[in-house]
Amino acid sequence: MIQTGRSKYRNLNNIFISASAIRHNYRFLSSRKPKAAICPVLKSNAYGHGLTLTADLFDSLGAPFIFVDSLYEAYELYKQKIKTRILIMGYTHPDNLKVKKLPFAYSLFDLKTAKVLNRYQPGCSVHIFVDTGMHREGVPLSELPDFIDKLKKLKNLNIEGLMSHLATADDLSENQLFDSQIENYKKALEILHSKNIFPKWRHLGASSGRFRLNDPTFNLFRTGKSLYGISPLSDEIVKNLRPALKFTSTIVLTKEILKGATVGYGATFKA
Repeated sequence: MIQTGRSKYRNLNNIFISASAIRHNYRFLSSRKPKAAICPVLKSNAYGHGLTLTADLFDSLGAPFIFVDSLYEAYELYKQKIKTRILIMGYTHPDNLKVKKLPFAYSLFDLKTAKVLNRYQPGCSVHIFVDTGMHREGVPLSELPDFIDKLKKLKNLNIEGLMSHLATADDLSENQLFDSQIENYKKALEILHSKNIFPKWRHLGASSGRFRLNDPTFNLFRTGKSLYGISPLSDEIVKNLRPALKFTSTIVLTKEILKGATVGYGATFKA
């Protein structure tokens, strides 16, 4: 509702976000085995729930990170004085990292960005994004040893995490790719260990992975829609989630029309 002077202007459409539902979902996801940190993903305006609105809420819940997709989203939270660490998952044009020192952590999967971060963002934390089988972002597993060798020559980077993303976590009937991605992640972790790199944070994305995995290899899960109560699976367990968004609208007119009458542009509806 918008208030101007003494007058109140009523909206025809309203969106309500339930803070209690989000808190419940966060605590429920945190209670699942294995015991692991739950970090909210706020990309795409927090899946329509409001980037800054939900960030304020998550800031009070104690997650080690808030994950965003873009530098723009990170800046919005920075301007809001969010205290939780912000990690940018998506690609940022390297030129945008040269402007000034930034207080963010970064997903890393290409050497050009790594070199720019090393020079212009010294001391920043990076999470190596390995491609375990989704074949979008990420360093291919076969190229990871060489990538690490070159990365270790950049002395101003703090390698803090190893991350990947699941392609078929929502499909309980598909196990082959899901299982191979977990296996490939563990191979990637072994490669890092062989190079004397022991990442503090070992994490996957896709909400359903939180429900399908009970593996202590992972100590952090990036969760998106499940935190907002959108069930990624039809499993009974997922029914513990509570929807956080309610949309209300206003019926402005009802009318009766005769059989055969049409409605709207192009007469696409016929009674």
